[in-house]
Amino acid sequence: MKANIKYLVICLFILSQMLTGNFALCQLAPLNQTFDSQEGDTGRVSMDQMIGTNSFIDVPLDKMEALGFIREYHPWSFTEIEDDVYEFNRWNGYWDFDKYYTSLHEMGITVCPSLWSSPDWLESKTTNKPVGEDEDPTAPQSYSEMAQLMFQYGARYGQTVVDESLLLVNAGQLKKTGLGVLSYFEDWNEQDRDWEGRDAEFTAQEYAAMASANVDGHGGTMGIGLGLKAADPTAKFVMGGIYKMGTSYITAMYNWFKDNRPDKQWPIDVINMHHYAYSNETNGISPEEDAYKERILEIVSWRDNFAPDNEIWITEFGYDTNEESLNRINPFGGFSQQEIQAQWIVRTYLLMASAGVDRAAQFMLRDVDPNPQPRWSDCGLTLAASEGYEAKSSWYYVYSLKNILKDMYFDQVIQEENSAYVYRFKNRAGDKYIYALWKPTTNGSSSSYDLEIPENPNVLSSIELSDGSVTGIETRLEDTEDLQDLQVTETPRFILADYNPLSGLKGKTAPSLFRAFPIPAQSELHLDFAHPDHKMELSIQIYSTDGKLVIDYPKQTYPSRISIDIGHLEPGFYTLVSRTVSEIQTVKILKN
Repeated sequence: MKANIKYLVICLFILSQMLTGNFALCQLAPLNQTFDSQEGDTGRVSMDQMIGTNSFIDVPLDKMEALGFIREYHPWSFTEIEDDVYEFNRWNGYWDFDKYYTSLHEMGITVCPSLWSSPDWLESKTTNKPVGEDEDPTAPQSYSEMAQLMFQYGARYGQTVVDESLLLVNAGQLKKTGLGVLSYFEDWNEQDRDWEGRDAEFTAQEYAAMASANVDGHGGTMGIGLGLKAADPTAKFVMGGIYKMGTSYITAMYNWFKDNRPDKQWPIDVINMHHYAYSNETNGISPEEDAYKERILEIVSWRDNFAPDNEIWITEFGYDTNEESLNRINPFGGFSQQEIQAQWIVRTYLLMASAGVDRAAQFMLRDVDPNPQPRWSDCGLTLAASEGYEAKSSWYYVYSLKNILKDMYFDQVIQEENSAYVYRFKNRAGDKYIYALWKPTTNGSSSSYDLEIPENPNVLSSIELSDGSVTGIETRLEDTEDLQDLQVTETPRFILADYNPLSGLKGKTAPSLFRAFPIPAQSELHLDFAHPDHKMELSIQIYSTDGKLVIDYPKQTYPSRISIDIGHLEPGFYTLVSRTVSEIQTVKILKN
């Protein structure tokens, strides 16, 4: 696997754009039903925060809104321009990393910089290990320069304020610390690169030595100002993503830490791997054909046994959309390459969630080069910078997936068969389910499926992904009978079943059923119905602000005025909901 092509293409593109002045600036632009919800039982990270991509500082922020997680490629030389000379605001604001990270943080996007590639003042080749000619690559002390970079980055962007005397910045740069905009920091990228020779390839033992230095200065033995957690003990250390998905590399790391770390412990917070689904280096294949989930489950099992507190990330996967790439998609079923790319990326996210992945970063947000290359030049969710970052189908599909599954967590596999994959996601409260359904095939076929769900959802709808939409096309369903004979295709579709009684009320209210008074009320709330001869059957419920049903009057015919005893309720705001066969009225009330 000649993955160095990927980085050569990226670096040449960035260099050419900088030289021509075209490198773009960052543009700132409750029911009678029981649910089995338990905090923490459905995943560590919500789906909207799990769905991510790889990107650079040049991509406009509005394109990043499609994701909840950004792995930012950050060559070392972007920041430490000379030995001990750091710049975080480059070229008078042309690249302002303070503003970049702060903007993404304010957008609710989690960012992890991948700090890697040796600067030219240290090594002649960027992908070489950052050690001096006479230094031992198996000794943590040989990586003091990299450990210093991790300290400086954690000190500036982490959660902890450090002594300013430890901060290194160039003349004219402001010293800042504890900005609180980053929590995750990755050291290196594909360090197991066995195609570039021993100067670039880290053995597992060599990388473990560097990681031990980078995480905390090898247990604090290397001196002051070295190691990420020496700057910010709360920071999460992300191991460099390895390209060979499997457990042999991390097992060897584990043994090195056990034998050589002062505390004999595994110091990593995030296990990080890459994997592209393709066949014999000739073309991409679907994630199901690749057995993507099964590959991840091996990693999850290892994590559960040896590092149970660790998150698992997959930070490179994806497909190219040109005919010459070795990672290309061969069209089928009348779909274009872009449509299949969109399908497969979404399906990969869903499979990863079911396997236990905490964050996933597709490679990458934008195309690198509009001209066909052997691999990774046009795998983006958008076209290249020279083409205005125009969104592909995959950008819309991924953005929709993020919006559809916002605040949702993987819950269970209902079915994994060739006729249909069916997964269920739910929110923390356990009163909202979303079902994902798709065919895992690659022939343009479809099937039908009868979906069984808990009865009486307050909102029931079908959502289909669509090029040009960032939310999907939602269609309201009348009742659960509409879930029989659902058409399932190779593009995932979603069924929303929301049991929260306050959901779906907007646009359905009829402010003519009754008048509630007094507001605020102390012991009794009175309802006057619209007509003295009121004969309509209705129900009356009162809910607390967290959706808990506190008063329930069953459906019946009430007199023209009724009084409701609210004296037992805690002071605060409540929502009164009255339902007839055809109308709903909601009123905010205040209990003194």
